[in-house]
Amino acid sequence: MPRPRYQITAADLTHARAYLESQLLQLTLDLRELTHGEALDAVNGILRAGGKSTKTKKLNTWCETHLTTAAWAGLKASVRKRRQRFSTETRSVTLSIRAHKLLKDAAERKGVTMSRIIEQRLGRR
Repeated sequence: MPRPRYQITAADLTHARAYLESQLLQLTLDLRELTHGEALDAVNGILRAGGKSTKTKKLNTWCETHLTTAAWAGLKASVRKRRQRFSTETRSVTLSIRAHKLLKDAAERKGVTMSRIIEQRLGRR
């Protein structure tokens, strides 16, 4: 059975909006039947009225009707990348083996996470 088509969620509405507006203004979005100007007006109209849930449903319906398969794939990839880029939860860093050992030992001594050790030591200014 084929996987269902990507659906924009309420949490991703900001990311989807940024992608659609950017692509429509640059005239690079693959559309069915509409000009880029008409599409931009329609998307802006959808995003102006109602709550997040309503906007999400209407935008999904509009995208299913007017975006090509390639445009849907681009939207999905863009949303995924923006989620990662704007995530404030964690970041990855590369440490030398010695730095990792020192950090790990300090965290174990204090009974806290490595992140907490860094925040405590470097957060003092």
